[in-house]
Amino acid sequence: MRYIKPREFLIGFFILLFGILISLLANYSSTAQVVFFIGFLISVMCVILIVVRVKNYGISDALVTFLLFFLFYNGIILINFSSFVGNGFFSTELFPTSFRAETVVIAGLLSLSALFGTIIGGFLYRILFSQRRERNFSNRTKKFSDRFLLFWAFIFYVVGILMLLISYTGVGGFFGSLSIDRLQRLNILMSAHTLPYPGFIFVGLAISFYVYFTNKRFSVLLFSLVFLAIWALLLLLQGDRRLLMYSLLIVVAMWGIAEGDAKIKKFSIQRIFVFLLIVFIGYLAFSFFSGVRFLIPLLISKKWTLSDSLIWIKDHISMDWFMPGKTEFGAPYLSLLYYIENKGDRLLGSSYAFSIPYLLPRSLYPGVKPTFLADNFAIRIHDEFFSFKDVIKGWGYSPVAEAFQNFGALGPLLVFTVLGFIFESFSKLRYSGFWGQLVFLVALPELLNFNRMCFTPVFQEFVYFLVPVILLFLIYDVLFFKRKSD
Repeated sequence: MRYIKPREFLIGFFILLFGILISLLANYSSTAQVVFFIGFLISVMCVILIVVRVKNYGISDALVTFLLFFLFYNGIILINFSSFVGNGFFSTELFPTSFRAETVVIAGLLSLSALFGTIIGGFLYRILFSQRRERNFSNRTKKFSDRFLLFWAFIFYVVGILMLLISYTGVGGFFGSLSIDRLQRLNILMSAHTLPYPGFIFVGLAISFYVYFTNKRFSVLLFSLVFLAIWALLLLLQGDRRLLMYSLLIVVAMWGIAEGDAKIKKFSIQRIFVFLLIVFIGYLAFSFFSGVRFLIPLLISKKWTLSDSLIWIKDHISMDWFMPGKTEFGAPYLSLLYYIENKGDRLLGSSYAFSIPYLLPRSLYPGVKPTFLADNFAIRIHDEFFSFKDVIKGWGYSPVAEAFQNFGALGPLLVFTVLGFIFESFSKLRYSGFWGQLVFLVALPELLNFNRMCFTPVFQEFVYFLVPVILLFLIYDVLFFKRKSD
């Protein structure tokens, strides 16, 4: 008797799911059912792809990171949104306006085509380029002494912390600013042009954990964890989950490159699903923090006591805090729904090309420096629905919406095919020695950011994160050249 191979089973399973989707669309089923099924299909595909890629390429694989957050921002969110579809309309408290139910279906199909594009792009890269043999981390040639690396990790980390503190001088200092409402503080900081401190801190963290996984000395682990703990505390006081998640991604990826990938490839499917369960628990923790972080300024300013805060949490905690459709996972999807119903002129790639000149600081930019898509969208939503408020709320921006605005209905498929190709090639930096790994580690978090923001600020942040790496390389090059000359 011939057994069905896992690949054949998956192909048959996907054909079945697509058959159900086509049947639902063809038979004019309930729009809520169609939205739910599209979200379910995206989610199942993402989970299966994540499991397959973790088994084959390890936990540090770039597409694993991208797909994990694509799952939350496009798959699970649609499943949740399906419960808000009824009587031909979609309405949720998260958004200031309602949309036609068909709009959510179209948005879901565009997200699905983006996922297909990502798969096709990665597949094309693997067809066109032969696979490099993965090298064992512990057996790689060691170019740098631990002392050299830890010294510069400490220098870059301290420089980053100092830049952080300097950036907050315009709002009464770091600790003084914590008593200000978070949105107000962010708006003031954005107008004050903060220094690019995260990249320096990430380089310090990445190098310190690199050294630990190289020699496995407890003292180096303690050194690295102290770095991470201080940074995490400063971020939690600000209510900043994004940079904290970036930091955790860097540490997990470094573990994966060093030893985790080899271990996880030997994991059973059940243990990989345990890993996904841990990710889900992390999501619950971050969602809870999102619901209570507004209390931080109230506690610091002593307007509320700890007892007042605990009573408020007890009275107000609800499942809504943990539902993607009512959290920031849903916010970027507003841009996709909005521009499906409010079509404008096609951008024809201009929003992507704009990312290059946008790197110039305002002082060097010819004329007035324009805003990017996400800022324009936030201003537009504020003017339409929140003009009575002083503070402009950011919504993020769906990359699927940006692809749609640029190239229409085929945009997500085309753009994400290119991106899938790039992400697949980016993963190879893990096997390119110290400098390639350092670039990979500090740039990897942008695959999270790309799921929630338009291309221009993502590219800008990517470049800013690379500046400390380039600076360290120049320092090493000068010192190495001087040593050779002596």
